[in-house]
Amino acid sequence: MRRETLTYEEKYLLNLLRQALSGEDGTAAHENGDCAAKQDHPEKGNDGSHRVGGDFVRSPDWNRLFLLAERHSVLSLLYDVLTSGGNLPGEFQTRLEKTSRQIVLQNYHLLFLTGAVIQLLKENGIQSVCLKGAAVCGCYPVPELRKSGDVDLLLVNPEEIERAVSVLEKAGLVVSADQHSVHHVAMETRDQIEVEIHTMMAGPFDHKGFDRYLYPFTNPGGGQYEEKDVMGVTLPVLCGPVFAFQLLLHMLQHFLRSGFGIKLLCDWAVFWNGTDNEQTLNAYLKMARGSGLKRFSDYITAVCVQYLGLKREKAALLIEGGGEPDTWPNEESVEAFLWEILEAEEFGKSSGDRMVMVRGSGILAYLREFHHQMRLNHPKASRAVILWPGLWAVTLFCFLYNNKKIRGISTLKILKNAGKRGQMAEKLGLFRE
Repeated sequence: MRRETLTYEEKYLLNLLRQALSGEDGTAAHENGDCAAKQDHPEKGNDGSHRVGGDFVRSPDWNRLFLLAERHSVLSLLYDVLTSGGNLPGEFQTRLEKTSRQIVLQNYHLLFLTGAVIQLLKENGIQSVCLKGAAVCGCYPVPELRKSGDVDLLLVNPEEIERAVSVLEKAGLVVSADQHSVHHVAMETRDQIEVEIHTMMAGPFDHKGFDRYLYPFTNPGGGQYEEKDVMGVTLPVLCGPVFAFQLLLHMLQHFLRSGFGIKLLCDWAVFWNGTDNEQTLNAYLKMARGSGLKRFSDYITAVCVQYLGLKREKAALLIEGGGEPDTWPNEESVEAFLWEILEAEEFGKSSGDRMVMVRGSGILAYLREFHHQMRLNHPKASRAVILWPGLWAVTLFCFLYNNKKIRGISTLKILKNAGKRGQMAEKLGLFRE
C-alpha cells in the first residue's frame, strides 16, 4: 500500500539531521507550515509541548524517534542538536551519550587501523586508497560522530590483490569464510573488525555498458587520489569528483539490492555543502551523465535539499548542470524516493523480503536479474557458457532453500517486493544517458 505522508517522528528526525548537518534553521527549511518540520531549539511549554514562534508543537515519541535514528545509524549525528536543546528526557540523554561515546571510540579505532593497514601495504610496495569510512567522516562538521563499521581500501593496482592479502595475512588478519563480492576480498582482524580490500570502487552490475564505463575506475591512479587530513591522520583518498562518484555508486549498489538508509544521504549532503570547486562539479557531472546515473543523482540531490540541508544553490548546479531548464524531479516523486529510503533502513535491514530490486517489468526482467545473481555467485565458473544451465539450477536451488530454511521468507513475497521496488528504478531511468 502506498504511503500518504511521513510520520511525525520521521519529519522530526529529518529536521534534526538538517540542523546537525547544515546548522540551518528548520523554519526556513520547509515552507509548508508543518510544525514538526519547523522545530529548531524550542522553548518548553507547561503541557510538555514546545514553543516554536507563536505556536506549540508536541514532543515526538522519543522512543520511536531514537529507534528510527538507530535503525538508520544516525543517532550519534544528533548529539549536539539534542543536547543543546535542553528538552531531551533524562533516560534518552543517557542513551544518546552512551551511543555517541561508543561511536567516537569506534571511529578512532577504525581510523588508526585504516592508517596502519595503508602504511603496512605501502611498506610492501602496495599503494591503496581509503574508501568510505574515515574518508567520508572527514566531510562532517564533527567527523567522530558519523558511524562507520569496517575498513574499506581500494588498491591502486588491482593486480596486486593476492600479494596484498598475503601481506595482511602475515600481519595477523584472516580471510573471512564468507565472501559476498567479486570485487573485494573481506578479511578480519584479531578483534573481528572487517577489512575489505577492493579491486574496484563498485560492481559488477547487470548492465554491460555500465560495467564497461566503470572499468577505467578499476585503477585509481593517474591523479585520481590525493592526501587528506582526517581527524589528525593523513590518508590517501579519492579526489573530489571521483569521491563524489564513488558515493553515488555506493548508494546505487545498495539501492539495487536491499536498499540504503538516511546515513548515505547525509554523506551526500555534507560532501556537496563542503565543496566549492567548480572543476569538481563539472567533472562529476560528466561522470554522472556518462554513466547514465544523472537522474538517480538528481533524485538524491533533491531529497537532500528538501530534507537534509543541502544548499539549494549547490543543488541547482548539480541538477541543472549549468543551464538545462526544468530538470528538477517533481515533489511527489521525490517523496516516493524518500519513502523507499526510510523503509529500507540501514542497508535494507528492515525486512527479510528486501533482497534485490528488479529493473524493469515482466518475466524478462526477473530472468535478467536471476542470471546476474548466478554470475555474482559463481564468478569464475560462469565464464564458461556451457556451464550456465547447471549454474542456473544450483542458484535456483540455493535461493529457494535459503528462503525456506534460513530466512523463513516466502519466495513469492521476495519476488513481489523486488518487482514493486523495480517500479522506482524505472522512474529513475538507471543507466540511461
